[in-house]
Amino acid sequence: MKKIVLSLLIFGVVQSAFATYTPTAWFNYHQGTSIHSRGPTPDDFVPFPFGGELPFPWNITQGVWYVRNSLFESYFVFKYQTTYSHSRPRLYVEQFDVRTCAKLSVGIADELTDSGKILWATMRAQRQYSNYRLGIRAFKSTSFPKDLNIPSINGQVLVVTMSSLINPMESLNIMAEKKSTGLDIRSVCGGYQSIKSFSTNR
Repeated sequence: MKKIVLSLLIFGVVQSAFATYTPTAWFNYHQGTSIHSRGPTPDDFVPFPFGGELPFPWNITQGVWYVRNSLFESYFVFKYQTTYSHSRPRLYVEQFDVRTCAKLSVGIADELTDSGKILWATMRAQRQYSNYRLGIRAFKSTSFPKDLNIPSINGQVLVVTMSSLINPMESLNIMAEKKSTGLDIRSVCGGYQSIKSFSTNR
């Protein structure tokens, strides 16, 4: 009887821990298009060379980018933005669902330090998801193992970091692949006809 009870307790703990890391729970915070396959992708094992960031690649960043790992995929649109009150350029960021093309979140990425290497944005999400922090940086393609299929432009690899606002240690780093130099999500997203409206004033 004790063995049965103990087995049930162990099963309950394992089941609870597994539930915490299902795509559904993870998706609430790193929102995008949910991928049901649990098979790993190359991005899941990339040794990112943090500390070796390049000066921010303004010359290649504007456009539509695609990110994917084993749990989700998403489009990001980066648009250059300058204002009279803000002398340094910034990026207006929009995130879209890959299948429905619904806009998931928006934010403005800015340099938080004078290093000129990393931009950070607080992404404001739709109500069913959580706001999160987005980082954008670039590395030399030669900083990665040669056997990886690196999506690089002019020898530069763009990497996005998605992290929790509550616990910054909960983060995900993914290489981004440029899909278009334009800003129209319809140029890459086939499901655009079902796009949902999304207001940032809420």
